Amino acid sequence: MKKAGKVSRAALRREAKERVELFLAIGEFIFEFSQLEFTIRVALATLLNPAWNDDKFDAVTSPYDFAALCRVTREVFKLDAPTFPTLEDQEKWKKEVDAPSMRAWRSTMSA
Repeated sequence: MKKAGKVSRAALRREAKERVELFLAIGEFIFEFSQLEFTIRVALATLLNPAWNDDKFDAVTSPYDFAALCRVTREVFKLDAPTFPTLEDQEKWKKEVDAPSMRAWRSTMSA
């Protein structure tokens, strides 16, 4: 059995700091995404019937995942803009997202 090498305290602190930054970035994304999704649900429900109570709001909007919610809202609002980003938009987003925190996340997933 091979003995594991010694790990320096500095390396442990650096890894802990990177994980904190990674978890904060993931948490920020989840928060912003959920706020966007909720805003779309409220806009859709308000357009359909502003007098709905919470039960009717949930009954109408909760069955939709995000993609379906976008399609339905686009149709109800009669929006001309595309529901999903173009390929060019996706490539730009990939470059912006490929930050150190995302590379760190991918490396922990492959380990």
